[in-house]
Amino acid sequence: MSLPTKTDLIKMDYAANGQPFVDIPAKSSIDLSTMDYSYKGEPFVRNGSADGGPATKVYSKEIKVSLPTDDANLSPFYNTGEEADVEADDDVYVDLEVTTTGYAIHLFKLLNTNNTDKIYITFKGRSTVAPSSSSVLLQIYNRNSSAWETIATNSVASANSKFTITGNQSTDLSNYYDGSYIISTRVYQQIT
Repeated sequence: MSLPTKTDLIKMDYAANGQPFVDIPAKSSIDLSTMDYSYKGEPFVRNGSADGGPATKVYSKEIKVSLPTDDANLSPFYNTGEEADVEADDDVYVDLEVTTTGYAIHLFKLLNTNNTDKIYITFKGRSTVAPSSSSVLLQIYNRNSSAWETIATNSVASANSKFTITGNQSTDLSNYYDGSYIISTRVYQQIT
């Protein structure tokens, strides 16, 4: 799928199901000549799911020199095939090629219908770097303290073997949902 052109953006709708994507007074008030709508071939915004409903998840991945302190999306976003790979328990994994030292990070944002449900997270993966020599951490973002909190760690698996990390958050739940009921979790491993 190619990215939209300036002409496509001029013709596009700015709402779906009566909900605006961007709150603007009129289509003519957008200065498209100065608008960036992608970076490295990935769109900044994903408006909705494949079935036309609101986006219920945003998955992204990246190698970073330092560990991000916020829950901003990483680059690139998972493509549709990678999203399906992550959601199926079939020993198919989403690769993140490590070519430098730093942190290999997968970020998962999920939409809920409220901010009172307990949060249960299971991650199944593998790494070419043994978690027994560099732990893999599962974290959740606390919006009240603006900090990542570790809820589970794997520091025993060997390289290239499947492992599972399971964690949950059952107290102070409103601290973990944003105003739209989205939670942010990440799994990362430091690569040295």
